[in-house]
Amino acid sequence: MTALVTTLTETLRYRGAIGQWSWVLHRVAGLGVVLFLVLHVIGVAYSVFYPGLWEEEVLIYQHPIFTIGEFVLTACVVYHALNGLRISILDSRPHLWKHQKQAATYVLLGTLVLLIPTFILMFGHVLRHYNEGPTFVDIPTLI
Repeated sequence: MTALVTTLTETLRYRGAIGQWSWVLHRVAGLGVVLFLVLHVIGVAYSVFYPGLWEEEVLIYQHPIFTIGEFVLTACVVYHALNGLRISILDSRPHLWKHQKQAATYVLLGTLVLLIPTFILMFGHVLRHYNEGPTFVDIPTLI
């Protein structure tokens, strides 16, 4: 909760430039990944304790609208990873901080380059869903 409050309050104090927006995106991406992990753990618990509920949950998650959520999650993971790598490199080599703006731009470009093919693959899933209908793999089939 403290991280969320810090993100919101520090975001409102605009200091400008790409450095602040990198900081904001890094925090939001990290919070998005944590939110997914919490929901994922709950969902996996359903498969153990409430198999019928888990099967319904999987059917709901196969709806194309959740592909948008998956894309957002993928974007969060990719950006957070690349930006974390940038921060690690710049922290280990302080003389490179003068190139922080360029590095942040490279992180954004790298994120876009990695997400374009990902989006194409995920959009193909949505088209397949509408053309062929949803497919469901139940627990006995998996085992």
